Amino acid sequence: MTAEGIETAQQAHRLTAAGCDNGQGWHFGRPVPPDEITAGIVALQHREAVPPGPELPVIPVQRR
Repeated sequence: MTAEGIETAQQAHRLTAAGCDNGQGWHFGRPVPPDEITAGIVALQHREAVPPGPELPVIPVQRR
């Protein structure tokens, strides 16, 4: 199930409890142009592929 328009943590928690496994809305982030989304995905993939070192801090990523 996918939910749209999630604006608060409480809404996200309720939807998760109801079995919703995907969602979007201001709670997760502001709207961005497509090229920014693509750049973010590429950066995330790069962080996961490269072992952390002193120049690349570990940033926790919450996955569902």
